[in-house]
Amino acid sequence: TDSPAFPSRELGATSNQRESSKRSAHFLAAMEEPTKEAIADVQAAFAAEPAAAMMTYKAKSALVDGLSTTLSYPNTPEHGEMAVDEPPVMPGGKDKGPNPMDLCLAALGTCQEISYKAFATVMGIEVKSVAAVIEGELDLRGFLGVGEGVRPGFQAIRGTVTLYSSASEEQLKTLKGAVDAHCPMCATVCQPVCPDLKVVKA
Repeated sequence: TDSPAFPSRELGATSNQRESSKRSAHFLAAMEEPTKEAIADVQAAFAAEPAAAMMTYKAKSALVDGLSTTLSYPNTPEHGEMAVDEPPVMPGGKDKGPNPMDLCLAALGTCQEISYKAFATVMGIEVKSVAAVIEGELDLRGFLGVGEGVRPGFQAIRGTVTLYSSASEEQLKTLKGAVDAHCPMCATVCQPVCPDLKVVKA
């Protein structure tokens, strides 16, 4: 059977459409736990108005000193700033915060947790909690330009997602299939989009 589909998140929403999406998001945020009915309402709204599902996510950062960067999110300034840095083993690193690759793995793990909770709710599968442990192998020769043909990015990513649930193995297998098909970060890692990055002189 087809797994339940959540709306895609892409670019291009008008101000009215973004406001509609924000109202839906605020409605869900007011609930302590997601419900099948509430998610179904959002699904129906986005199916009726696909453009309202289009989101533009933003991150803003600036190098401060050494290799330390200050990171913020313009769409959610209430979340404040955080430091991103490298460990002292990298010249200039002061270990003020996680490095970008840590954040990449964290994004995948937390997106898996959210996706499992959301899809379990939609599918009527009891999941009390979800925990993920994700690790990635990276050869720093690629970043530093040492060794021809060495990939700069992760060479392997693996992890374990633990579901605290009384569901049957068959139910969890079906749930995993839905999450594998629709987890945004899993899709980003497995089917990468080449960034369109320009450089400007200040």
